[in-house]
Amino acid sequence: MPTGNNEALKALTIALKLEKDGYQFYIKASKKTKNLLGKEMFKSIAEEEKKHIERIQNIYGGLKKSKEWPETPKKVEGEKNSVKFETIFNKVNNDIKKSLEIDPGDIEAIKIAKEMEIKGYKFYQERSEKAESLFEKEFYQVLVKEESNHYEVLENTYEYLSNPSDWFSKKERPIYEG
Repeated sequence: MPTGNNEALKALTIALKLEKDGYQFYIKASKKTKNLLGKEMFKSIAEEEKKHIERIQNIYGGLKKSKEWPETPKKVEGEKNSVKFETIFNKVNNDIKKSLEIDPGDIEAIKIAKEMEIKGYKFYQERSEKAESLFEKEFYQVLVKEESNHYEVLENTYEYLSNPSDWFSKKERPIYEG
């Protein structure tokens, strides 16, 4: 078996662990979080982590069989885009006033999640740079973008829960007359 193949399999094993750990964390956080927005955000990211796990497992299996990095399918037209803060916010908007409770544990969970996403981002960025095949490079670049998106959603949620009035004024970009 070529050395590069061993390296790729080892990297996929690490990636799989990162995603499984992330999935477990997000599921646990979604159950513990008291705030409805935080709950939905954690559930949405958990679902994306689940998709990452499946993709990584499929690629690992293909690489182990053929000794070649398998071509990863491009996004299918009509396939759901990555999780978006606005989508989550709109989903819970009607019920959000009933769930204004913000627990310090919710904020702490978001901080931990942001660190996890940074760790994944850095790992995938490094793997993309070391990739020996175009398919491997593209695969890790997609994960870099998705981890970056997760971080953005977490950051938006953190800002909203920490200071809703500042968050609204930034998002709505009010025009002040004077």
